[in-house]
Amino acid sequence: MGAFEGHLSYDIKNNRRFWVSLDGNFWVGGRTSLNGVENQLTLQRNSRVGATFAVPITRHQSLKFSYSNGAYIRYGGNYQNVSAAWQYLWLGKRAANTLP
Repeated sequence: MGAFEGHLSYDIKNNRRFWVSLDGNFWVGGRTSLNGVENQLTLQRNSRVGATFAVPITRHQSLKFSYSNGAYIRYGGNYQNVSAAWQYLWLGKRAANTLP
């Protein structure tokens, strides 16, 4: 199976943790088989498009919301997806006003 994925993102208000992106992908490969006989008509060749939005909550936490939809569906994979995630940043620059 081969896949290609790309994102075009924009940082809002010069804050690297407050951003929005347009997302897209394309993949090809994978067929169904029955009793070891592959069905040539079931080759998957699909792509999806969507958007993602991330908003910081605190210096180490942010929320991320995503939506995607099937753009080109040859076989299977015709669905919409909505997701929400909580992110925690373990590493990063220490703020200038904090103690070591």
